[in-house]
Amino acid sequence: NYILDATVIAAMSLRGKSLLLVTSGILVIIGLFGFFGISASRESTKQTLTERLALAKQVAHNMDSVIGQAFRQMGLVSPDDYARVSQGDSATARSFLQEARQRLPFRVHYVSLIDKQGTVLLTEPPIPALIGLDISRRTYISPVLSLRIPSVSNITYDNFIGRYVVYLVTPMSQLGDKPTSMAVGAALDLSYTTLVYLADIGEVGQNGYIEIVDGDGVVLATSNLP
Repeated sequence: NYILDATVIAAMSLRGKSLLLVTSGILVIIGLFGFFGISASRESTKQTLTERLALAKQVAHNMDSVIGQAFRQMGLVSPDDYARVSQGDSATARSFLQEARQRLPFRVHYVSLIDKQGTVLLTEPPIPALIGLDISRRTYISPVLSLRIPSVSNITYDNFIGRYVVYLVTPMSQLGDKPTSMAVGAALDLSYTTLVYLADIGEVGQNGYIEIVDGDGVVLATSNLP
C-alpha cells in the first residue's frame, strides 16, 4: 500500500509539474506576442509622428516662402515713385499701394503706407479713420521702425473694419535694395482659402489634420473641418 500510495503521489506530482510547465510555456508565448505587439505599435506610432513632424516643417517652410515673397513684392518701389511719395504726392502714393495690393498672392483687407514715426499716411482702399493714426507702440511695428526688418503680428481685432486680422509690415525698399524711411503694412484676410494657400495644406490621412497658430497659440486655420 505504501508503494502504491507513493506511485500515485509521484504520478500526481509529475502531472502537476507537466501542467505547470505547459502553463508557463503558454504564458511565455502570450508575453512574447504582447511584447512584439507593443513594440510594433510603438514603432508605428513613432513613424506616424515622424511623418507628421516632417509635414509640419514643410507647411512652415511653405508659409515662410510665401510670406517672404509677399514682403519683397509689397514693399518694392521705384526710385522715382519713392521720390514723389516722400515729397507728399498722394496720387503716386495711392497708385503704389494699389499695385502693392495687386502683387500680393493672397487676400488682404487693406494695405497702408506708414511713415518713419509710425503714423499711417494712407490706406488702400481708403479708410479715413486710419489716416493720421499713431501705431508706433504696437509690438509688430517696433522691429520695422527700429531695425528695418519685416514683422508679422499675432491675431488682432481690427476695430476699423470689424475683423480679426494678422498684420504684415515691411520696410519700403527701392529697386536695388536701397533703404527708405517708410513702411508698408497689410491686414491679412483670415479666410480659410487664404490660409490654405499660404500653408499649401494637403492630405494628412483620416485621423490627421493641420492647424496654423500665431505666437500666442491661437488657431488661425485648420484642416480639421466638419
